[in-house]
Amino acid sequence: MKKSEVISSSSSGTNSAAEKIMEGISKQILGAELYEMENRELKMQNKALSKQNKVLMEQSRELMELPVLRQKHEELTRRYESLTKKRNEDQAKLKKKGDLAKLKKEKEDQQVDFKKEKENLEREIRELKEKIKQLECCCVIL
Repeated sequence: MKKSEVISSSSSGTNSAAEKIMEGISKQILGAELYEMENRELKMQNKALSKQNKVLMEQSRELMELPVLRQKHEELTRRYESLTKKRNEDQAKLKKKGDLAKLKKEKEDQQVDFKKEKENLEREIRELKEKIKQLECCCVIL
């Protein structure tokens, strides 16, 4: 073998080794890029899932309030009925007394008080009914 053949075979072996090293480096770069893309995708998925989780937690909190709101609605309804009954009883007592001037004054005061209380209770009942409707809609969505 001549000296030039030895050098050429030696350099082709070196070139082949260098090519293999370059291929390995290229594969590592591609792998790193793929890892970064997957990591970005996972971060985006994580953000979307976090938003969904936040919405679900809010809905869950609202649904937990539903029994309390129903109980308060029932309590307000009982109070309203009790006030109506008491007003009717009081009016019956006042009629028995026979004192028209006193009866009218007490009746007016009572009606004003009753009207205010009735309006307050009706407003609260409407608000509670609306809140219950909203929460029941959330239940249907879930």
